Amino acid sequence: MVKLHFALVRADNADNIVEKVIDSHGKIVAGATVVLVYSTGIFEVENGRYPYLNRPRTTNAKGYLRFTPHKGPYRLLILSHDGYADLKQNQLPKSRVIRLTPWAGIIGRVLVGGKPPVTHRRVTADWIDVASASSKYPEIMICSRTLSNANGDFIFKRIPAGNVTLSWNSSGTPVRIKPGALLQVNLNLRPGADRKP
Repeated sequence: MVKLHFALVRADNADNIVEKVIDSHGKIVAGATVVLVYSTGIFEVENGRYPYLNRPRTTNAKGYLRFTPHKGPYRLLILSHDGYADLKQNQLPKSRVIRLTPWAGIIGRVLVGGKPPVTHRRVTADWIDVASASSKYPEIMICSRTLSNANGDFIFKRIPAGNVTLSWNSSGTPVRIKPGALLQVNLNLRPGADRKP
């Protein structure tokens, strides 16, 4: 489960602005979910997807999207298995072509005192858009959650690039990850701290 803490969703079929969406290799991205975000609230996304809109706006077969800009500050969020885009209104490209940023990934193992792995431990990966906290634009926080498997291993497949905090219980480890990268991190619990929350 991924949670984007920011704004209300506008999902009407307006057509004032036209953009073309491509992936990091320049290929057309069809079927990407498009959300116009403004105001405040909570927006939940599961594994890089947003399945809750009854009539989600998506890019067409040629990769084009249409939307009506909000009068106040807004962000344009695009989600696809090919990557993602999060653009403030003043960041929309003049070329009218939006290139998605590839998702990053994190794999790791939960240990106790560096010894045998901990199974079925809840691990979270939090990404916060700190830059917008003091600006006029909605702040974004993305929370990914998973459980370690029988070997203590865990994996996050769709993480935005940047600063991420990996957490378990009340402990946290800050990491930085590049677009498209797969980061390997072991989480080492203190002995005696391996009780499940």
